[in-house]
Amino acid sequence: MRVVINAQLDPQTSGGIAQVLVGLAHALGQLDGPEQYVFVCSPESGAWLEPFIAKNSAIEINRNKTNAPATGARETDGFWESYQPDVLHFPYQSYTRTRFPTVFNPHDLQHVHLPEFFSTDECRRRDMLYRQACTHAAAITVASRYVRDDVVRAYNIDRRTVHVISWAPPTEAYPSAKKIDIETVQRKYDLPSIFAIYPAQTWPHKNHLMLLDALAEVRSQYHKDISLVCTGAKTDDYAVIRNHIEKLGLTSRVHFLGRIPEEDLVSLYRLAEFMIVPTLFEAISFPVFEAFAEQLPVACSHVTALPEQVGDAALLFDPRDVKDMAKAMYRLAHDGLLREELVMRGRTRLAKYSWLNTARQYRDVYRLVAQPQRLTNSRHSAIACDTTTSIMDGFNV
Repeated sequence: MRVVINAQLDPQTSGGIAQVLVGLAHALGQLDGPEQYVFVCSPESGAWLEPFIAKNSAIEINRNKTNAPATGARETDGFWESYQPDVLHFPYQSYTRTRFPTVFNPHDLQHVHLPEFFSTDECRRRDMLYRQACTHAAAITVASRYVRDDVVRAYNIDRRTVHVISWAPPTEAYPSAKKIDIETVQRKYDLPSIFAIYPAQTWPHKNHLMLLDALAEVRSQYHKDISLVCTGAKTDDYAVIRNHIEKLGLTSRVHFLGRIPEEDLVSLYRLAEFMIVPTLFEAISFPVFEAFAEQLPVACSHVTALPEQVGDAALLFDPRDVKDMAKAMYRLAHDGLLREELVMRGRTRLAKYSWLNTARQYRDVYRLVAQPQRLTNSRHSAIACDTTTSIMDGFNV
């Protein structure tokens, strides 16, 4: 079976989606079986997945890419047919209707819940694309029950076609940090000896402004200074964030490193005292997974899919309540026993998450949709039943 996966994105700006493809490519390459996986990359980004490709996989560079914008799902022009797929997988917000069975991952419906962060045209484009793709695709995959229920409700989709396949820490595919690397990274970025970390691009929904307000609140309410290190690409919104840092008098306490190599990020996790994730919307949080994997305690928002993901392994707070966020940060900075307890719970929570499990579940879906008769007759089979397709099912969430 030949599975063709759309990987036409810029890894420098695509954030979590690029990490999904890294983890998936790395893990699919470890599976035995007759499947061949073809990752189609754009000429602009080149063979960026090459380090994670194994013998059962290949990279193809799209030399005929068109840049014409699509309002909704594209109609086939023969491009995908040229790869002779048995299954096509669209793992992010793009979709083409073809005669081949397709798997679509809508990621999340943030534009429905937080339309103020999108233009009217972008909200309309996403809604049309998602609606058409979810209706046409043979299977829909999502990373959490929260997103599954959201998609079913928004687009009136049969929930039996929506498979919950959780992701895992992207850092699984990268080398482990060594002591010498950690020391080098601390010097390289001139980091404080004790700090909290927040890895996120500076999109508005990542809520950096209220995080800064909470840092100022910790200073005024608890008479404690907490240093913060932020990583991730700086979007156009970064100028507003920088001005807010200066306004609050936090210039010496807040360090924005921008996008850094993944190997350095692993070292930063080892150096940090705790992770703070104040996002307003998340389908699933890779930084939380990474923190669990690197034995870093976590405080995060109590919104969308995050409570489902973390269970009792993180300190939850209201991301729109500065005082609540400040209290959570102070508790983690002040209470070493709490940090140790959260590290232990995070390790337990993470035990059933792995890219190998994720890859096996994707392979099951690929095999299912490649056989139309089996797909028709299996709406109540294990793979089509949402009580068995999620790695999260081992937890009380």
